[in-house]
Amino acid sequence: MPNRLAAQSSPYLLQHAQNPVDWYPWGEEAFAEALRRDVPVLVSIGYSTCYWCHVMERESFENADVAAKLNAALVCIKVDREERPDIDDVYMAATVAMLGHGGWPMNVCLDPNTRKPFWCGTYFPPTAARGMPGLVQVVEGISAAWRNQREQVAEQAEQLAAAVSEQLSTAAAPVALDSEPISDAVSMLLRMTDQQQGGFGKAPKFPQPVFLDFLIDVRGSLDSESQKAVDVAVKLTLNKMMLGGIRDHLGGGFHRYAVDNIWLVPHFEKMLYDQAQLAAVYVKAAAVYDDVEYAATAREVLEYVLREMTDSRGLFYSAQDAEVDHREGLNYLWAPAEMMAVLGEDDGLFAVKFYGLDLGANFRDPHHPSDPAKNVLYRRERFDGEAPARVKAINAKLLAARNLRKQPHLDDKIVASWNGLMISAFAQAGAVLGEPRFIEAARKAADGLLGLHRAPDGSLLRVSRGVKAATAAFLEDYACISQALLELHHSLGGESPYMASAEELISTALRLFASDG
Repeated sequence: MPNRLAAQSSPYLLQHAQNPVDWYPWGEEAFAEALRRDVPVLVSIGYSTCYWCHVMERESFENADVAAKLNAALVCIKVDREERPDIDDVYMAATVAMLGHGGWPMNVCLDPNTRKPFWCGTYFPPTAARGMPGLVQVVEGISAAWRNQREQVAEQAEQLAAAVSEQLSTAAAPVALDSEPISDAVSMLLRMTDQQQGGFGKAPKFPQPVFLDFLIDVRGSLDSESQKAVDVAVKLTLNKMMLGGIRDHLGGGFHRYAVDNIWLVPHFEKMLYDQAQLAAVYVKAAAVYDDVEYAATAREVLEYVLREMTDSRGLFYSAQDAEVDHREGLNYLWAPAEMMAVLGEDDGLFAVKFYGLDLGANFRDPHHPSDPAKNVLYRRERFDGEAPARVKAINAKLLAARNLRKQPHLDDKIVASWNGLMISAFAQAGAVLGEPRFIEAARKAADGLLGLHRAPDGSLLRVSRGVKAATAAFLEDYACISQALLELHHSLGGESPYMASAEELISTALRLFASDG
C-alpha cells in the first residue's frame, strides 16, 4: 500500500512511496502529528541517484520489521536534497558539527517543538554490522532518550542548533579582489595538487572544475614561473581525468568521482552539474592551450547530454544512477570475452589492449563479491590530435552493444540552477568550437526554462517534472540562470532578448535576497 509520498513528484520521494515506513513529505502535517503523539521526528535526506540511499532503502526502509519500529517510535519525513537544498544545508551543518563528517543518506532526529536536531547520522545497516550500530538499535536508543532524558535531549538540541547557527551566520570580512588574494588562492591550489596523478587532495577524487576554471582564468595575470606551474597542474589533471575510468569513453560524459587516487574506478552516477562544469572547463582549456583532444572531450560530453539527458523541450535532466539491478556500474563494465564477441578478433584484441583489459580485471562490486570481476575502461595515453577512425568505429560498436543492456535509472526532474550551468556550457562551447547547434541547444533550453520555471509574479521556481514547476528558487538558481542568459546573449553576437531577461532576474534576486547592510 503506498504511503503519503505517492502524491509527490520528486523521483527520490517516489522511490520510497511503496515503503512500509509511514513517510511524510516535509510539511506542517508531519510536525503536527509528532506533537500530537509526543515523539521525535526523523528527517531522512537523500537523492534519487545516491547509491547508499538505495542500499539503506533496500535493507531497512523496505523491511517490514524495521519499518514497524520506525513507525512506532518516530514520525518519519523524507526530503529530496536536490529539491530542498535549504533543508539539506541546515541539517548537514548539524551532522558535520556532531560527527565531523557528513554524507547521504543523512538521517537526523528533531525535537518537533523547535525543529532543532538532537541526533545526526548517515547510513546505518538494519542491525549492527561492520562496526556500525544498526538502525533498530539507534531508534530504540533515541526513543528511550526522548522518554527518559528529555532535558538532556533538549540541551543537546540547543548546543547543535547554536553550532549550526554560528556556522551558517559566519561571514568572512569583504576582501578587495586584487593580486594578493588571487596569488594566495593559486598557491593554496598548487600545494593541494597531486603532482603525479593530478587533482586536488587524495582519494576519493572529485573533478573540482571550479578550481580548474579559476586557475585557467588567472594564469595570464601571474608571473612566468607561477603560470608554468599552473599550466602543469591544470593539464595534468585534465589529462588524467580524460584518460581515466571517471570518463565514460564510449558514451561520453564523466562519472561523479573516483574512489581511488588515480581516476580509475569511479562512483558511476552521472550528475548534470558535473557535465556542465567539466564541458565548460575543457572548452576553455582547448582554447587556451590550443588542444584538439580537450575540444573533442567537451564535444563528447555535450553530445552525451543531448542524447541521454535532454527532454523534448530541450531542458536537461538531473542525473543517471550508479547502479543497475543493485549492482554498481553494471552496464558500464566489460570482460574481454564480451568485447571480442562484439568486435571480432582483430578489433577485439586491439580494444582489449587499448582499454586496459589485458592487464586483468580492475573492478569488483564490494557489495557483491561473488560476482565476477570486470573492467572499467580507461586509456593509457593521449591521442596526438583527433581520435583515430578505428577507435571511433570501435567505440560506436561497443556503445551500441552497451545500449542493449539494462540502463541505469534516470532522474528526470529539471533543476533550474543545473540547467543554467548546462546552458552556459552549451553557449560557450558553441561560440568557441564554432558549433551553431550547441548555441541552438542553449537557446532552446533557455526559452523552455523561462517559460516553465517562472511564477506569475516573475520569480523563479526551482524544480519541475513534466509540465509542473514548484518550490521557490534559491539564490543559486537566479545566479546560474542569469549567468547562462548572459553567456547565451554573447554567443549570439550581442543581438538577443536574453540580456534583458538576465537583468530582470538579477533585479528580482536583489529584491528577494539582498541584505539591508
